[in-house]
Amino acid sequence: MLIRFVSEQVNTNTDGSFHSVRDGKELNSTVLNNPVEPESTFRKKAGENHQGYVGNFAETVDLDTNRKIIDSFDFQPNIYSDSKFAKDEIQKMAEEGDETTLVADGAYISVDNINEAAEHGIQLVGTAMTGKETPDLTADFEIDEETKR
Repeated sequence: MLIRFVSEQVNTNTDGSFHSVRDGKELNSTVLNNPVEPESTFRKKAGENHQGYVGNFAETVDLDTNRKIIDSFDFQPNIYSDSKFAKDEIQKMAEEGDETTLVADGAYISVDNINEAAEHGIQLVGTAMTGKETPDLTADFEIDEETKR
C-alpha cells in the first residue's frame, strides 16, 4: 500500500528520490484514499464530494398483487456510472429470459441502453427523476397490457 501511495501521489527525481507531492489536480479518482479500502474511489456529484462505494438495487413488481421484491443488487466503487448499472441489469434480465419493462430514473437511460434492452425484448422506460431532491408524490397508474404504456 505504501508503494502504491507513493507512486500515485508523489513526484520523484530520476534517481527515485522525493521531489514533491503531486498537485491534487493531477490525481484521478482511483488513487489510494484509504489503505483499509484500497478499491474505494472518490468523485464529485451534484456539487458534493463522495468517497467509497455505490450500490444499485432492482425490484420486481407483480402488477396483479402489487407485491414488490428486491431481486437484484450490485456494489461497485462510486465511479461506476448509473448507465453502466442499467446495462448490467439489462444483461441479467436477458440471461434470465425476462421480457418485460424496466423503469429507471433518467441517469440510467441512454440510447445505447434503450437499444440493447430492445434487442432482448425489454422496454427501458426513463422517468424524469435524475437523482435530484424531489417532493414525495404518489400516483395510481395502470399499464395497458397490449401497448405496455
